[in-house]
Amino acid sequence: MECKRIDIINKIFKIKNYARFNNVNSTNMPDKGIMKRVNLIYAPNGTGKTSLSLIFQSLSTKNEKLILKKKSVLVEGELEVGAILDDKAEEFKRNQWTDNLHLHKEIKVFNSYFLNDNVYTFNLNDKNFSTRDFLLKKDLPKYEKMLFDKDNLMKKELKQRRSKHNFRSRMRKRYQLNDKAFEEMLLKNKEYQRKLANIKKFEEGQQDFDQQIGLLIRQAMARFIKKTNDILHQFTKNITISDLKLVYKAKSKLNQVVFSVSVLGVKKTLDRENVGFDYTLSDGDKSALALSSFLARVSFSEDLEKQVIVIDDPFTSFDSGRKLMTIEAITNLTANVQQIILLTHDKNFLFEFADNVKGIVTASEINLWQLVPSGKFVTFRQLYHSDTEGLIERTLKKLQIFLSEGESNPDRLLSIARSLRPLLEEIFRIKYPEFYEDNTWLSTYLDYIRKSENDPHYRRFAKLLPEKDLIIAVMDYTKKFNHSSSSVIDSVELEGFVKRTLEVFDNI
Repeated sequence: MECKRIDIINKIFKIKNYARFNNVNSTNMPDKGIMKRVNLIYAPNGTGKTSLSLIFQSLSTKNEKLILKKKSVLVEGELEVGAILDDKAEEFKRNQWTDNLHLHKEIKVFNSYFLNDNVYTFNLNDKNFSTRDFLLKKDLPKYEKMLFDKDNLMKKELKQRRSKHNFRSRMRKRYQLNDKAFEEMLLKNKEYQRKLANIKKFEEGQQDFDQQIGLLIRQAMARFIKKTNDILHQFTKNITISDLKLVYKAKSKLNQVVFSVSVLGVKKTLDRENVGFDYTLSDGDKSALALSSFLARVSFSEDLEKQVIVIDDPFTSFDSGRKLMTIEAITNLTANVQQIILLTHDKNFLFEFADNVKGIVTASEINLWQLVPSGKFVTFRQLYHSDTEGLIERTLKKLQIFLSEGESNPDRLLSIARSLRPLLEEIFRIKYPEFYEDNTWLSTYLDYIRKSENDPHYRRFAKLLPEKDLIIAVMDYTKKFNHSSSSVIDSVELEGFVKRTLEVFDNI
C-alpha cells in the first residue's frame, strides 16, 4: 500500500514550560517527534492530553490565550512551543506565535472545550468552522453575492445618513428655529425627505437580503442537523435533534444554533436555564451528541481530504457498543481526511482503534505514543502494542457473530470488510516470524507463496499454493474499502468473502 504523504503537521520539535511538559524536544521524543498519517497517543487523565490538543487548536485559530492559560506553574522560565507544519516551522515564544504564523484552518479539534460548548447549543463562532461550510456549492455564489450586495446597501445607507446629518446641521445654522418649527420645516423640505426615503429604501433592501440569506442559512443548518442526526442515531436511537433556532451575533452573522431534542419521542428544549437538562441526558448522551455534531461539521468541510483532525477523548461514560461505534466512525473519517491525531486515557480503546484502522493504512503510517509521568513532569514514550493474539481473537469473534447473526449496519459491514486483510497478515506474522519485516503485507506473503515453487528459501510457503487464488480474491475484494467509506457493501457478497478468509486462515 502506497504511503500517503503528510503535508500538514510534520513534526513537534519543542514543548517547554507548558502544562506538565518541562523540556520536551524532538531528540527525546519517539520517532524524533515526526508525525504520521495516524497518531495515537495514550495518556492517563491529568498528564496533558487536552493541553496537547490546545496547541493544535491555537495553531488553527491563532488564539494565543489557549497556550498562555497552560503556562507551567511548576517551574520558572519562558513558555515555548514549536511545530513544523507544511514543512514550515511555527514557534510560540515571548507569549505569542511568530508574526508570520499561517492560520491552519484545516486543523479541526474536538476536546472537552468543544463538548462543553456544543451540548446546549451548537456554537458556530469557532474560527475552525464557517457558515459557508454548510451551504450547497450551487448556493455559494448566490450567498456571496447577497452578502456583497447587502454590504453595498449598508455603505449607501451610511453615506445617506451622514448626508442627512450634515444637511440638518447646515439647516440648523441657517435657520434659527425652535425644535418644533425646525422639524415642521424639514417635513416640507423635498431634499431632506428624499434623503429619508433613500435611507428607508436601503434599509428595506437590507431586510430583503437578510430574509433571503436567512433562508439559505436555515436550509444549510437543516442539512447540518440531518447529518448530525444520521451520525447520532448510530450511537443511540433514543435521541433526535428536532427544532432549531438561529441566533445571530450581528446582522446575517450566525453565531449559534439553539435546538430541541426528542428523547424517546418526548421533545425537550435544552438550554442552560433549564434546570432539568442534566437529568435529561446522560454523560454518554452528551458526548455522543457533541461528537456527532463535530463529525457532521467536518464532513461538510471543503477539501475534506486536506483536513487534519485532532480528537481528545471522544467519549465519556460510553458502553462497549458506543465505543465500537466511535472506533468505526473515526476509522471512516480517517479514510477521508489527511491526518488524525487521537488522544485517549483508554489504552484498550486506542489499541482497538489501531487494529481497526489497519484496514485503511499501513503500520508504517501509524504512531503509537504515550505520555508518561516522570516526577512532576511528563514526557513522550513509544507505546508498544503486543496484543496481537487479542486482535486475532477479537476479529475471529466479530466474523463468527456476523456469520451466525448477520448485520445490516453499513458502518459495521465496512468494519468487517476492512478486518479481513489485517487478520490474514497477523496470522502470517505469527506463523512465519522469520519472514516478517517492516512493510511486510499480505501482498508480500503472496509473493513468497509464488516463489516457493522455485526458491528453496520460501519452501515453507509451498503448502499454501492451493490458497493463492483465494488470497488474491480477498485482496481484490478488500482493496476498494481501504481508502473509502462510501462503498456500498452487499452483505451476501461479504459473507462469501468472510468464509473464504476464514478458510485461508485455518489453512495457514
